[in-house]
Amino acid sequence: MKIKLNHDDIQKKIKKIKYIRIKKTQTIICSITLENGFNVTGQSSCISPQTFNKKKGKQLALKDAEQKIWELEAYLLKQTLYIRKKEMTGYIRVPPPYQPLIITPPVINDRIYEAWRKKHLTT
Repeated sequence: MKIKLNHDDIQKKIKKIKYIRIKKTQTIICSITLENGFNVTGQSSCISPQTFNKKKGKQLALKDAEQKIWELEAYLLKQTLYIRKKEMTGYIRVPPPYQPLIITPPVINDRIYEAWRKKHLTT
């Protein structure tokens, strides 16, 4: 299992990016729709209308939204590793709706894996 995130991993999660400028302000909102349908927003604001730059505002709003995706993905990875460790040691039993998050242990051979699966993943 990959235990490291990189910029490409984050970019692969993005399905759609939309920018909105709040009328009569120097605020830009970046709305990112992820591949699973979840939306993440970022924003940028400028103090002075004279120095407002739409392109720079979009870049900053996108960076803010991407930072939130990093946080979400880091949490998901850490939680998945935690559940995997607990499952493999037998300390917890994860109910069926969450089982897809569990990454199976390294398979030494089919017989060992099947015994582990029956013990830990069957209801």
